[in-house]
Amino acid sequence: MTEPSQVDLNRYSFRLVLGRTDSGAVWPLALHESHGIIASGSDAEALRALASAQLESLFHQECIGNAELIWPGQTLPAWAEGRKDVTVVSEPDEIFSQLETFVEEQNRRFDLMHEAGSNNLPHYNAASASAGRDLLPFRMFFIEDLPGTVSRLGHTFLDKLCYAARYGRACGMLPYVCTQNPAPEGLPALLKAEVGDRVCLRVPSRRDSVMALMAVGAETLSDGELLYRNVEEKEEAVRLHY
Repeated sequence: MTEPSQVDLNRYSFRLVLGRTDSGAVWPLALHESHGIIASGSDAEALRALASAQLESLFHQECIGNAELIWPGQTLPAWAEGRKDVTVVSEPDEIFSQLETFVEEQNRRFDLMHEAGSNNLPHYNAASASAGRDLLPFRMFFIEDLPGTVSRLGHTFLDKLCYAARYGRACGMLPYVCTQNPAPEGLPALLKAEVGDRVCLRVPSRRDSVMALMAVGAETLSDGELLYRNVEEKEEAVRLHY
C-alpha cells in the first residue's frame, strides 16, 4: 500500500486564488497552511465581489477531493446558484446553528484524523484514498458582514468563530470573514489573533490599513487591486489584481 509520505500531497491540497500579479501570474493561498482569511475594505459591494471571486476558485481547480461552502446571506452569486456543495442560510438562528454544526464537525474530524495518524487534511485524504476510505471535503464558512453578524448573534457566536479559526487548519475547515471596519469594534482582536492571512481593498486611511494588515499601503489602492499579507510571518504586503 502506498504511504501518504510517498504521495504528492499537493494533489489533495486546496488553494484559494487571491488574485494575480502584475505579470498575470496566479497568487494562491495553500489552505492547509491557513487558519482562515480576513478581508477588509471600505466598499461593501467591492468586498463582496472579491470574496465571491476568491471563494469561487475553490471549485475550479484540479484537486483530489471536494470543497464545500456555507454562505450565510440572502443573495448567492450567480456561480453558486444550484450547487449542492454550497449551503445557503439566511436567518440568524440558522447561521448560529450552522456554525455550531461546523465546530462539531471539526471536533469529529480531530478524532478521525488522530486515529489515522494524520495532522492535516491533505495527509488524511491521501491515507484514506490508499485505504479505500471516504475522503473528507474541505469546507469554508463565509461571513459577509462580521460586525453586523456579531451584533445580531452576540459574543457566543464570535467565540465559536474564533474556535473554528484556531483549530480549522488541521481539519480543513476555515472561516472567511469580511469587515468594512478593521477597527476593534468591527474586527475584534480575539479573531485577529487567530487569523494571520489578511486581504484588504482600498481603505480611507493609513490607520485603517495598519489595523487591517499591520502595514500601510491599502489606502493607496486603485479599483481592482488588493493587498495580501500574512501578519504572523511578518511578510511584506503583496499587491494583487482581482
